[in-house]
Amino acid sequence: MSYTLVIDGNNVASRAYHTPQGELRSRKGEPTGTILGTLNSLKGYLEKFQEATRMVVVWDYGKSEERMKLYPGYKMNRDHTRDDRTPEEILKFEEYLWQMNEIHKFLPALGINSLKVKGWEADDLVYATACLLQGKKTIISSDKDMLQLINEEVSVFDLYKDLLVTPSNFEVKTKGISQKCYLGIGEVTAKKLMDTYGHIDIMFKDKDKLMLKSRTAAIFKPENLAIIGRNHKLMNLGYVNYDAIQEDILQMITPVHEIRIQDIKDFFMHKEFVSILSNFTSWMTYFRLLGED
Repeated sequence: MSYTLVIDGNNVASRAYHTPQGELRSRKGEPTGTILGTLNSLKGYLEKFQEATRMVVVWDYGKSEERMKLYPGYKMNRDHTRDDRTPEEILKFEEYLWQMNEIHKFLPALGINSLKVKGWEADDLVYATACLLQGKKTIISSDKDMLQLINEEVSVFDLYKDLLVTPSNFEVKTKGISQKCYLGIGEVTAKKLMDTYGHIDIMFKDKDKLMLKSRTAAIFKPENLAIIGRNHKLMNLGYVNYDAIQEDILQMITPVHEIRIQDIKDFFMHKEFVSILSNFTSWMTYFRLLGED
């Protein structure tokens, strides 16, 4: 039976970037730390989930046009070209983007499918991949939005907690919030509301009572109700329609790539990854198992 690890590439690369290792450069001055950290992370996931037969890594390639229409300020704080960014910050971020693209191009040599579609975000491609692939899937990401995708075939590995979240332990991870009520729910007042009402629709039936309490009255202000509705559409991956790019996605995630040893060694030599080259056979062990059902 096939078992696919679906990796949020941007999420994993960001973790590598924000470490001391993320500052590494080659002797020529080329940034390499994010590449090295990400590749070592992928190796670690294969070691942890040794039964995996495939790995698909997905990447952002711009912002969702649908979300931009819904909310023009969507992810504005992540725009590295904003006026308040210094030239040094812009350059550093552009180097980070360049490293992610280097990883994306290199991964097929390791037997890994790498997915990037212009105008689509990694979250949406994770959702599409989980829907389109048969068999067991584990999503690897620290993004809490991924938890909404959990079902009998899909689990999520929480990078922060080192915890595999499944339907059976979902409420342990979310501190008692059921999956049905999870999306967009906070952990303090919202948790108490869910304990009492079980679902937002039931809560609205008790609107008059809740409006008498200062901690909950603000929820029902028209402007806040509008924000709740907007945010639900922004975060709920069930609204994602990938029909137009389904064939493109399948072409990128279904081929089984043969490992290209010489290309891998050449890449590592160019990036000066001495730590990997000195232990190359051992480092490659779990990559060699990909494609074996």
